[in-house]
Amino acid sequence: MPFEQLVHALQPARSLARHPLFQVMVVLQNNAVASLDLPGLVARPVDGEGGAAKFDLGFNFVERTGPDGGPAGIDLTLDFSADLFDESTVRRIADRLVRLLTAGTADPTTPIGRLDILDEGERERLLTGWNDTARTLELPAATESGPEPETIAGLFAAQVARTPDALALMAGDERIGYAELDERSAALAALLVARGVRRGDVVAVAVPRSAELTVALLATVRAGAAYLPIELDYPAERVAHMLADATPAVVVTTSGALGALPVGATGNLVVLDDPGTREEAAAVRGTVVLPGPLPDSPAYVIYTSGSTGLPKGVVVPHRGIVNRLLWMQDAYRIGPDDRVLQKTPSGFDVSVWEFFWPLVTGAVQVVAEPGGHRDPAYLARLIQDAGVTTTHFVPSMLEVFLAEPEAAHCTGLRRVLCSGEALPTGLRERFRALLPAGLHNLYGPTEASVDVTAWDCAEDSAAAVVPIGRPVWNTRTYVLDPALAPAPVGSGGELYLGGVQLAHGYLGRAGLTAERFVADPYGPPGSRLYRTGDLARVTADGVLEFLGRTDDQVKIRGRRVELGEIEYALTRHSRVGSAVVTARTTPSGVTLAAYVTPAGPGEAPEASALRDHLTGVLPDHMVPVHYTVIDAVPVTPNGKVDRKALPEPELLERVPGRAPRDATETALCEIFAELLGHGTVSIDDNFFELGGHSLLATRLISMVRDRLGAGMSVVTIFEAPTVAALAVRLAETDGAGPLSRLLPLRSGGTGTPVFCVHPLGGLSWPYAGLAEHLPADVGLYGLQAAGLGDDEPLPATVEEMAADYVARIRTVQAQGPYRLLGWSLGGRVAHAMAGLLEAAGQEVELLALLDAYPRTEPEPAASFSEEDFLRGILAAIGMDADELGGPVEFGRVMAAMRASGKELAGLTEEQLRRLQRVMTNSFRVEAGSVTGHCRAGAVMFAATVDPAGEPGDWLQHVEGDLEIHSVPSAHNDLMRPAPLAGIGAVLAKKLAGTPGVDRA
Repeated sequence: MPFEQLVHALQPARSLARHPLFQVMVVLQNNAVASLDLPGLVARPVDGEGGAAKFDLGFNFVERTGPDGGPAGIDLTLDFSADLFDESTVRRIADRLVRLLTAGTADPTTPIGRLDILDEGERERLLTGWNDTARTLELPAATESGPEPETIAGLFAAQVARTPDALALMAGDERIGYAELDERSAALAALLVARGVRRGDVVAVAVPRSAELTVALLATVRAGAAYLPIELDYPAERVAHMLADATPAVVVTTSGALGALPVGATGNLVVLDDPGTREEAAAVRGTVVLPGPLPDSPAYVIYTSGSTGLPKGVVVPHRGIVNRLLWMQDAYRIGPDDRVLQKTPSGFDVSVWEFFWPLVTGAVQVVAEPGGHRDPAYLARLIQDAGVTTTHFVPSMLEVFLAEPEAAHCTGLRRVLCSGEALPTGLRERFRALLPAGLHNLYGPTEASVDVTAWDCAEDSAAAVVPIGRPVWNTRTYVLDPALAPAPVGSGGELYLGGVQLAHGYLGRAGLTAERFVADPYGPPGSRLYRTGDLARVTADGVLEFLGRTDDQVKIRGRRVELGEIEYALTRHSRVGSAVVTARTTPSGVTLAAYVTPAGPGEAPEASALRDHLTGVLPDHMVPVHYTVIDAVPVTPNGKVDRKALPEPELLERVPGRAPRDATETALCEIFAELLGHGTVSIDDNFFELGGHSLLATRLISMVRDRLGAGMSVVTIFEAPTVAALAVRLAETDGAGPLSRLLPLRSGGTGTPVFCVHPLGGLSWPYAGLAEHLPADVGLYGLQAAGLGDDEPLPATVEEMAADYVARIRTVQAQGPYRLLGWSLGGRVAHAMAGLLEAAGQEVELLALLDAYPRTEPEPAASFSEEDFLRGILAAIGMDADELGGPVEFGRVMAAMRASGKELAGLTEEQLRRLQRVMTNSFRVEAGSVTGHCRAGAVMFAATVDPAGEPGDWLQHVEGDLEIHSVPSAHNDLMRPAPLAGIGAVLAKKLAGTPGVDRA
């Protein structure tokens, strides 16, 4: 077949940069040499210039024959594309090929994989020369009573002795010097020892990022134990596994964090902010000898994702992390005028040097607020305000940080360290263009004391990603082939690590430790190597470049994710037979897609159920965005999962939600859809359930700022993740915010507006749904209770409320006729407003009473406890108290409210407390006020599921007609879509065609 026809038949992806079908050509020319016999002439072939290379590489073998026609060897020429290779590289390839052929012909029985193609010089550089990292550590002098010098405790003690009065830590408004930090951590360490902690034990630390967290970590290592960081936003099941697996001797926490810990899994508790804890610590201080750690004692245990389905704990000794800290100090040199930002969650190993590097060098640790690591605007302000000189970013977060306008003002930064993901060269260039600080790319797994290689980005590199550099002190890096032979310079292989920084292994997992930590064939007797599973190569200059993975492990926002752990979690769902999870690179970053087969006929699981299941057992970054049910898992001929044969993933199906009700909600819906790749979005859709995450949240902030001119933080999105709730938060920056006394629900229009008076809860937000049912020219306003936005005095009677509200509506509409509506207590207030307006000579055209009933005698106020209030909040977000997983407490309900994404999720804790105060007053006002009379008639909507009174009782309080409509609903459900549609239809008929009025 002609070559052009072959290309046409296969239709490969075309590119001017490469040949369409293959890039390397091997030609063996073993035909007889052509001869030309002419009378009187001798002719012989002459090799000419090859011209331009047709392929990336061309190997041309030509057999030679002797005068007798027998074999006389093989000539080899190499053609190469000068755009891709330099001559020295091609000569190395040619030399290796010659060595390969020579060794193979010398002993044809040797397997090809065992043939050595390295010369002695290259072998020496790969194994020894570029691994010549031996360094004797300069440790503080040992003392008889002090901790071992080669430990974190020893380095910290030496620094306290050098600079006891210097500032050590900043956390919000709190400032702690080295002497105070020494005293506080020593007191807590003594308490831990008194509670039974021994050298080598594990102490779990479940404390939000704060000064107390740093104190707790220091205390743990000073007591000789290893700290186990517990991330408080992890699912309870994952936390329970970590605690059960590590069996900590003590769990250190705070009263606010107790709710995040699984019931029954806490054991021996030390609650830092409990007065009894402080008293106990003061009592044992000075009576307990701190055993302190040894260099080989474990310093910390950090859990990482596990391919077998459960996270595994990595045990790292002091000797390794001390080497890492001292190398870091030699490389980057910080001191008393430096401030290091501690923003990385404690469960991510980068946090280790953020905690301890400044505290063993006399610098200052600056503590970011909980959740602050997700918010680039907050970080930029903190860096400027606190004078931070040193910080770390995962590359994907650095990208987002540089896009924040405030980042350009962070000129006080001296050094920025990156790790956790490959660092693209384009990002490096954007950093250089924006900030004067040095940028450094580091690499290392949790199993090797955080980082083992480093690269100064001031050095140029032509690679597509920034190199990961060269090994640090007392470490060795090898790129090996499957036979554990060193891969030649420039060739890819698996990266193995050796040296002092290796972890002890995996806690309680001897088999897995033996599988990943193997004997070192090139190091001292008894030494080990760690198999990273990362693909890498060594350049001609001895620099390591990261190439990818040998397995299915991926990095998502810097966190290690084993797809097998997610697959295992999926198969624990009762309706799932088998599961496959893949990682996809999209414009919004790496996303996960899950494929499942049903456990049996007719048992296909709902995608939303799978997501809810995973959310309860996995951290957020491990929960897939896409869920697709397939009949069977496709496999290759050798029985492995054929991921390429999986169909395109499906987006998570969503329950239809409410349409946007105003311009802000419309814009937010459009932004959500554009950013997350959905066709349409309702105001009830949750940003994170649609596939959003913390890094996308920063892009959301930027888009909202550009299109709506409104600012917000990442924390706002986590607290108010739906369009409806987020719109409430955005409105708080407006003078007519969501808690304003007169709230425009739909302003404008030429018709007479309807003024809606709040129910017992004080908020008029529920009336917003009325707008879609009323004529388009009718404005809609909500009257809200005093005391929601501030601590102003509260009204004592219905009449006092009514007088206040009449004054407010007349700022919008100076003259009647007026249209009033009220639900519950709001109905009685609206009736009193009608009487006041009539007394002022104004007409009331509409008085709508929604399940409100008159009172003829005052009564004592009904009891309304905090639990009653909290249960009301749960009802408002559609949640039962038994779904809380614990007692009905303020903090627990607050968390559930935030997670619900309902409008109430937009309230802060202070605002929710004020709402409780308002509701308590509303119950007192409602019980103590007697209903008067008005000349207007009324239209009454009575809930029939739980009738609270007799609608006809209003005949004694209105002079006009009383029109009664029964609504098949409970009182608290009147603002739900179905009953509201019925109410709206009645009101729309009454309002249609009536003339407008002049506004104030």
